Amino acid sequence: MARGQLRIYLGAAAGVGKTYAMLNEGRRRRDYGEDVVVGFVEPHRRPKTAAQIGDLEVVPRRKIEYRGTTLEEAFAGVAEGLATLLGAWFPEEGTEQRVQVEGEDLEALLATWVDELLYLHEVQDVVFGGFKVEHVSDRGLDGQVRVAPRGERELEGIGVKAATYHQLEVGRDGDGFWFARIYLDV
Repeated sequence: MARGQLRIYLGAAAGVGKTYAMLNEGRRRRDYGEDVVVGFVEPHRRPKTAAQIGDLEVVPRRKIEYRGTTLEEAFAGVAEGLATLLGAWFPEEGTEQRVQVEGEDLEALLATWVDELLYLHEVQDVVFGGFKVEHVSDRGLDGQVRVAPRGERELEGIGVKAATYHQLEVGRDGDGFWFARIYLDV
């Protein structure tokens, strides 16, 4: 297998054509028989740029969003959403395992939390039975995750590759509720 190449497009300002040029090059290469997959593209409401995506393969994303009265509830809600998406949600099953994660800010903390749950699911081959987020600060999360061995279960969810930082947001809405929003590569 041949090694891939990375090409970086630099521009002095927004709107100078970097994304358009990358997509144009991708389409050209695809037309010459090369395998081209768009990892992420943001056309910024520019119709000509959006048209360049055309029929190029784009890695799909899924959004998980939860709104709760506390920050801890919002983080636990995102975890339940992830477990459901994975097809690995089996309420009340398993034993509790302590999970502690750190991040630079609330958004990084959310991404690290989701990545840790993906790690447990994939590497330890477990399903989830519950999430109890006990404390969230600006830089840390402490909680309990109920896990059980996957065993012979056939999971009917979708595969999740990773959490992304694109449009990642944690904060309070106009009504004072906490919300957490994250996009996942699937």
